[in-house]
Amino acid sequence: MAKQLNFLTLGNEMKGIKTTEGFDVLTSYSDPITDEDVELDVFMTLDHPLIQFEDGHGNITLKFDIQKARYDVIGHIRTTTLPSGMVLSFKTTLSNVTGTVDSSQSKGGFAGKGAKAAPANETVPINPDEKDISQVDLIGTTDESRKAVKGKTFMLDALKQYFQENAELKYFVASVSNQYDPQLGSHSLQPRSFCFNTLKGKTKDDESALCMWISVKEGTNKDQSSKGNFRGGLKFSGKLIASDVDIEKYDLEYDSGGLYPSHKTHHVDGIKFSPSEPETTISFDSGLNSKSHKINYTSDRQRVNWEWRESGVHRPVMISSGTTNREFVWTAKGSWKDKKTAEHPNLLRFDWTSDKEWTIKKSAEDVGWWEKIFGGSTAIPEHLRNLKVPSPNVKLEMNTLDYFLTRNLLYPGKHIFNADDPSSASTDKGLALPRDLILTGETKIN
Repeated sequence: MAKQLNFLTLGNEMKGIKTTEGFDVLTSYSDPITDEDVELDVFMTLDHPLIQFEDGHGNITLKFDIQKARYDVIGHIRTTTLPSGMVLSFKTTLSNVTGTVDSSQSKGGFAGKGAKAAPANETVPINPDEKDISQVDLIGTTDESRKAVKGKTFMLDALKQYFQENAELKYFVASVSNQYDPQLGSHSLQPRSFCFNTLKGKTKDDESALCMWISVKEGTNKDQSSKGNFRGGLKFSGKLIASDVDIEKYDLEYDSGGLYPSHKTHHVDGIKFSPSEPETTISFDSGLNSKSHKINYTSDRQRVNWEWRESGVHRPVMISSGTTNREFVWTAKGSWKDKKTAEHPNLLRFDWTSDKEWTIKKSAEDVGWWEKIFGGSTAIPEHLRNLKVPSPNVKLEMNTLDYFLTRNLLYPGKHIFNADDPSSASTDKGLALPRDLILTGETKIN
């Protein structure tokens, strides 16, 4: 409590430059309450806030229209009602916002006014354990409220402390009916939960992003955080459904004339295998708009025996034989394509371009010295060296992917998200698979 001056001392303090010139009356209050700490109870009814993103680092400003407000002086019968037209504003950082799809609202259009309400005491933190209210302001929007806020700065510290310690705010972003008429033959991504987070740069000058992560129906719904060194991408296996490869045996028999006529026979075993064995590897690279998505099939090793035999009059039979190993390799490369239509503007499909022929890897089996004595050879006959086999008759088609419902979370009923061309050569936008699928695009609002 400040020291109070008696009347004589006060009069002397006001002499000279501290005069009452220009004023009529000097009043000195001796009521101790003017200099005592008082406790206030502040009551405010706030409207839904306007969220304004200040930068790319998750810094936001929340502005609440104050519907009505008053404060009571505890211990005194004194109530002060604040005028209308006041706005409560505070700055904070958006770290995490989570939400789930309410299954009770999955039919019958959008949830909203009149929808099932949460329990009265249910609170959900915006930034659990990370609340950081950097600044709180009272803003007047009318002449009366602008005058009122000038004398109410004593409330700001209390408001900041309250929101710092107790503010737990739940936002109803939007809801959407999961009832949707997808295009025939497409796979519709149905969201079941979502969350936001900000990817921050190292400095304020670095670009950042506000990301929306969506868990979809039939997804893994597991922790997707990577531990240690991790390279993104997907790789899985499956069976290549194609007809058997059946190459008939090769037999050739003929006589050669000349001074020393001979009879020659050539034989190469046939080859038959099923492309369903072993399993086929399908890999999706993590790069942005990557063209290295592949289907890769390599057959089991096929052992092909061959024999050349030549006989003539007054000549010993000459035999040459060996075994050639063959591996049949077939690949297809794929890329994402935009397949949108007027009725379904959020369609993607994976298109494949496959080899026109089998790539055949060949090698000869080694033979021992004793086999060489009896005609063993590591040569590869011309018939096997020049063998060409058409590619398997495989119809590579994947259902289109309809992601409308995931976009619809933020913009119920509106087709306003236009994805960037996922097959472009751009490195700034498109589609990537660093761990989960990321798709860039533009929102267009009329």
